[in-house]
Amino acid sequence: MYHPRLKGNAYEAGKHYAKILYKNGFRFPKVTEEKLKFGEAASLFLVNLIRML
Repeated sequence: MYHPRLKGNAYEAGKHYAKILYKNGFRFPKVTEEKLKFGEAASLFLVNLIRML
């Protein structure tokens, strides 16, 4: 397993790690409209749940 050496601030470390992932073929999956709607509904549900506590 590869353990990257991350240096600098959070932005630089994230950018470096993203380059490593991209170089090795990692791509984020496509997000469908259905998944976006589900995420929005879940977000509203959680906000309402937290307000009730």
